[in-house]
Amino acid sequence: MWFYSFIMAITAIYFRSKIADLLQAARGASTARICKRTGCLKGAFQHHEYCSRTCRKQSLLPIARPCARPGCPKTSYVSERNVFVRYDYCAKQCFHKHSDGLVQTKLVFLERDNFDFLNVRKKVKGALTITKIARIIYPAKLAKGHLTSASQMKASLKFHGTRLVCDSVCTLGTTCSDPTCCICSILQSGFVVSFIRRGPGFYFAPDAATSVAYCTANAAGTKAMFLCSVFEPMVTKAISNHTDARVALPRFLIFYK
Repeated sequence: MWFYSFIMAITAIYFRSKIADLLQAARGASTARICKRTGCLKGAFQHHEYCSRTCRKQSLLPIARPCARPGCPKTSYVSERNVFVRYDYCAKQCFHKHSDGLVQTKLVFLERDNFDFLNVRKKVKGALTITKIARIIYPAKLAKGHLTSASQMKASLKFHGTRLVCDSVCTLGTTCSDPTCCICSILQSGFVVSFIRRGPGFYFAPDAATSVAYCTANAAGTKAMFLCSVFEPMVTKAISNHTDARVALPRFLIFYK
């Protein structure tokens, strides 16, 4: 009998403790505060000013930046894994919508803590001494053919090296009118078969070190290469040749010495 009484006493103590916890939680919920971070409507964690560590870190950032697409009222995306890595858009859809209102290609130089800058630099794998990386935003009329192919073929990121003549695209982000500046020609018109300098089509390499051989520097000694989104049924060669310009669209322009 003593053992049975002991078990009953322990059980009673356990349930009294649980009931006390529930009552305390109910009292806390009735006086719960809203998370201190501007724009967050969640309740703050008990005895804290924020709902989570992520919200606390976000509130410590200087200012929440607006989405880079003109007219979008939202702020740029913040990763929960690393709130100090910068993103330019609130979502991937906003990046695609940005091209709808453009009449000519736009270059956006990326900061070194930008998510895309870090990803591109990682893909280069130390093969280049990078000075700048620019995101390329094509007008919808140039990007449409490539995006249509997306539903039919697999995408991969590949490098394309070519000739740089001018300095304006490096310093100001504006293209020149020199027809021998292949970098600016591709920025203005995309990949056009009539621009091909060697071979039957366009060549793309999976690594930056291979594309270096195709790059020509301008007078200041700066070289540039594209990192392109390439659609193809199968990736089987180190250097792939394409005669259909719609299967490739430059995404980033990498400047290096």
